[in-house]
Amino acid sequence: MLNQSFENNFKSFKSVDTILIAVSSIILIIESIVYLFESIQNPDIDFIYSKPSFWVVVGIMIYFSGTFFLFLQYENLSDSDKKSFWIINMICFILKNIFFSISFILKPENQQISNVDDYYLNKIE
Repeated sequence: MLNQSFENNFKSFKSVDTILIAVSSIILIIESIVYLFESIQNPDIDFIYSKPSFWVVVGIMIYFSGTFFLFLQYENLSDSDKKSFWIINMICFILKNIFFSISFILKPENQQISNVDDYYLNKIE
């Protein structure tokens, strides 16, 4: 009895809610395009790729646009195609993480390097 319950629960975990993932992908892709369009229109920025937020948005766009149609068609794929699906998913996931890493490496524009002791001494005075 316990074994049947476990198998039924495991089968429910194997299913993927592809409609919800597709809708959230569309929303994130649209928001990313709007953000990039507004960033390009901003004349204060010399190079858009010098901002960490640009790399995060590009990573989000790469992942969700690369896997959008795969998530839509996941339920209709055969088992061999599902294995290929996970390879494409992992490639997009790795690219997203590379772009996120680039954003973490970049130094924010408004960050100032200062001596911690001077900062606290100025606060006291």
